[in-house]
Amino acid sequence: MNIQKRIIIIFIVLTTLLPIILEVYFVNTNDYPVIWSLLILPAMGTIIAFPSWKTTIFTTLIFSIIKYTVEILERGLYQTDLSSLILGSLIKWVILFTIAFYVIQNTKRLKAIQELTLIDQLTEVYNRRYFDLYMEKAIPLSERTGTPFHLIILDIDFFKKVNDSYGHTFGDEVLKILAKTIQNNLRGSDGLVRMGGEEFAILIPETTTEECHLIADRIRQAVETTDFIYKGKKISVTISLGIAKYTGETIHELYDKADQALYQSKKNGRNKITLSHH
Repeated sequence: MNIQKRIIIIFIVLTTLLPIILEVYFVNTNDYPVIWSLLILPAMGTIIAFPSWKTTIFTTLIFSIIKYTVEILERGLYQTDLSSLILGSLIKWVILFTIAFYVIQNTKRLKAIQELTLIDQLTEVYNRRYFDLYMEKAIPLSERTGTPFHLIILDIDFFKKVNDSYGHTFGDEVLKILAKTIQNNLRGSDGLVRMGGEEFAILIPETTTEECHLIADRIRQAVETTDFIYKGKKISVTISLGIAKYTGETIHELYDKADQALYQSKKNGRNKITLSHH
């Protein structure tokens, strides 16, 4: 939980207790409608911290129950001005649901914007920015839990020749088909990133080296047998892959390990998989 959410939760707790304390203190006055209006503050804080319609409905119900329970316990059922309490509740419900509508809509827009900044527009997979953010969390997590983490770097064999022979439009189509083919052969926990050009990275958490190699080979075979069609003609496309296991190095060093393994796959004839032994 980040600091901002902790502050909001503390705010919610304090502003929830405030009207209850004031109600007990001002029990002999007629100020309780004003006092209970303060409950809108923690309700707003809850909606802002956890924006959803379920949260909004649950929050309004909980704070209404708190208000009625305290009032009835303090004044007794027949001494409580229920009409004022109900009217106040209805007004607050309208206010809170209006606030919730705008908060939820704004949250959706922000999420969409964030996704756009992390998604490669051509292939619709993650981009380099996502890779950097992911690795900043994945490496420390692997260290804390002691679970293995692998990085696969791959690119298309002779991709420049594909572009030169068939044009960049077909080259873009190859990249899109490749991305979909790879995604179809990954698990839900894995991540696919387009690093730039024809180079991709695959993030493989909590997986043994043997399992990672099987995943890589499944992808290699799937690409090799995929139909890349140009004007009715099937074009052969293959990929080379390099695998590196995290062993305590920096993110840059891990990437270099996988990249060197990829280079070795190219050197060995392409359409190969090489595991880094460093």
